[in-house]
Amino acid sequence: LLQGYAEEHAIQDLLYYLADGLRRKSFGLDTYLKHVRELSRKQFILRATIYKCPQIAD
Repeated sequence: LLQGYAEEHAIQDLLYYLADGLRRKSFGLDTYLKHVRELSRKQFILRATIYKCPQIAD
């Protein structure tokens, strides 16, 4: 559960820095969208897992 929280926050940080890189024009929109899509999927699964863990433990 703790690792899930850490991974979720790491993904949130990555999304922030990807947006910053796009704003600075370090890479193109297609690259940005590709990585955001991938990270968003991982983040969704992590959040769902974090939400389910306490329910299963009870």
